[in-house]
Amino acid sequence: MGCDYYILKVIKIKYKDGSESRIELDRQRMYYCYDPPCDSDDSDYDTCYDRYLDSIYNVPSPVINIYRDEDFKNERIEEKYRQVVHRHLIDRKKTFDDVQTIDKTEVRERR
Repeated sequence: MGCDYYILKVIKIKYKDGSESRIELDRQRMYYCYDPPCDSDDSDYDTCYDRYLDSIYNVPSPVINIYRDEDFKNERIEEKYRQVVHRHLIDRKKTFDDVQTIDKTEVRERR
């Protein structure tokens, strides 16, 4: 089944060497409204439509820090995410010693 864009819940891992990686936790299929606030006969329709798309993709989402200073924020968060992050680090031949911060956030991506 198709869609126009995705809303992803991800864990972003920043490493001490400056590199980053992410783990996708959830993916929702989303659709454009197809009723943008501009008329298709307007001379500036393309500009208006681009602004409409920007308003969909550039929604500020809260960034929740779950790991910093070599420790998880609390035990509940550690219980929930430690194994997922650990497997991800093993796949990249890294350890928690290589991690600077881990944040959970929402990302919107075009299909």
